[in-house]
Amino acid sequence: MRFREARAFSRACAGRFAAKRPILTAVALRPAVVWLGLFTLALVLVAGGCATREAVSGGGTRHEFVQAQMGLEFRITLYASDAQSARSAAESAFARIAALNAVFSDYDADSELSQLSRTSGTDQWVRVSEDLWRVLIAAHRLAENSSGAFDLTIGPSVNLWRRARRQQQFPEAKLLDQMRSRVGYRNLRFDPRNHAVKLDLPDMRLDAGGIAKGYALDEAMRVLRAHGVRRAMIHAGGDMIFGEPPAGQKGWRIELPGHDPAAGNPVL
Repeated sequence: MRFREARAFSRACAGRFAAKRPILTAVALRPAVVWLGLFTLALVLVAGGCATREAVSGGGTRHEFVQAQMGLEFRITLYASDAQSARSAAESAFARIAALNAVFSDYDADSELSQLSRTSGTDQWVRVSEDLWRVLIAAHRLAENSSGAFDLTIGPSVNLWRRARRQQQFPEAKLLDQMRSRVGYRNLRFDPRNHAVKLDLPDMRLDAGGIAKGYALDEAMRVLRAHGVRRAMIHAGGDMIFGEPPAGQKGWRIELPGHDPAAGNPVL
């Protein structure tokens, strides 16, 4: 579903580009109200994504950029003094997200995570990148604190259920038990001195889907701040991160999608 949505988004952007709309077209937005997933904006293709802008009194100009990353839509809303600096900051943030996808994707056989998974059961310590090390350590702490309710080694079971969904057929109990035997965060071991990791059991598979996107949002916001952007929000498939609010506001106002604003629905 996520990849179909990403392709549909790309086609929508391409169609608007073909209509030759100007880059960073100014649009009329209701002040300080953000709709998640139901934006009524004029979108244009720019640097592999879409962008809009809106003049706001004080605090710079509001800009929005959208790109398909990690199989879903990432939307960056930021305030900057000019379009060039806004675009540069957003492009750098998107580039950082793309680089992290090359680390964490379990769909990509060449990702660092996938390559690490293939060493399972070989008694091999694998030195990992700083990004992967941070996420693996954070995930391991979550696993310990949740008594395994959160477990990065869930990959074998996840892959089985993905196949079951594609085939529209419930997995056999024997297969379920077989996949569960390959899962267990205690079988993922760490060498802090060398930033190395070892997967003890054969056929283990790591799945960072429950944590990698949040890390990517944190890193994207860090990149925006490095570009001098302090007022920003990033939304990715329901996960969000916030910087400083727009000028004159106490925070970012978020309306839930699928509700009628005229009916007085709550605003977060």
